[in-house]
Amino acid sequence: MDLVGLGALNVDIIYEIKRPQLPSEIKLEKGGEVFASAEEFEAIQGWINRVGRFVWQSGGGQAANTSYALALMGFKVGFMGVVGEDKFGDFILETLDGVDTSRIKRRGRTGICLVILDEKGERTLMVFPNANDTLSFEDLDVEYASNTRFLYLSSFAGKLPLKAQIKLVNTVPDSVKVAFDPGALHVGKGMKSILPIISRSQLIFLNEEELRVLTGRSDGKGAKRLLSSGAEIVVLKRGAKGSTVYTEEGFFHVPAERVEVVDATGAGDVYAAGFIASLLKGFDLKLAARIATRLAAISIQGYGREKYPTKDEFDEVLEEVKVG
Repeated sequence: MDLVGLGALNVDIIYEIKRPQLPSEIKLEKGGEVFASAEEFEAIQGWINRVGRFVWQSGGGQAANTSYALALMGFKVGFMGVVGEDKFGDFILETLDGVDTSRIKRRGRTGICLVILDEKGERTLMVFPNANDTLSFEDLDVEYASNTRFLYLSSFAGKLPLKAQIKLVNTVPDSVKVAFDPGALHVGKGMKSILPIISRSQLIFLNEEELRVLTGRSDGKGAKRLLSSGAEIVVLKRGAKGSTVYTEEGFFHVPAERVEVVDATGAGDVYAAGFIASLLKGFDLKLAARIATRLAAISIQGYGREKYPTKDEFDEVLEEVKVG
């Protein structure tokens, strides 16, 4: 196996709301992310249905997006997680075509992520974890996770799944490389809570705000703190400003590519897939970042996973970037 993903599995329900003015009872900044209880779901969805336009429904979740993107590019990928015994759970499994889903458990209600897009394609997320928060270490197939080149972890809202992830990274052999995108939810738990994963990670992906919340700095000093905590490579995803890659030897920056943005949701997840795919191919970090940037630019030209790069597109990008 090239990669096994472990993270929340959600259905992304995407709406367009021009110049959204979020209701006062929703404690969420525009462009941000919050998780809420199942009880709040109907009230929030009711507001969105009144003022927004439904545009797309897609499988979601950071690790799920990255895993699916890698599988679409032709790599051997598996996944571990939990979905509900409902139509959304059926939908998620269907949208992970090409990924081995045999280790995904089913119970309860499926996680839902309501995505609000403004006129610039900027996203605001409201996450309802549901079954995701029930995941425990007992749900995980350790042998399965021990026989992969990369173990890719992303965030959960609850504490129980985080404990499972920490126990797993401390159980799998050193031959398994750990890649970690903590996301806003894990970052919000604080550095101490996720340090056991950071210290075991060969590769960490995060954006400037996540780095600031985690370390107090959104620049190279923040990245150096993660490196000094055990991470080998820190990739700072900076959206329209591109990305910066930090190692103990130094850093370099790759600018973003200018394309028409339809939906930026999941762009960072496709970037991570492209970066890991390049490392699996044996490319160096600078080439990996350039390839990842090109693939992410392709993905934001459609809704959800609509424009995720295929194997043919991946091969074309490899040739273009290597020649360029």
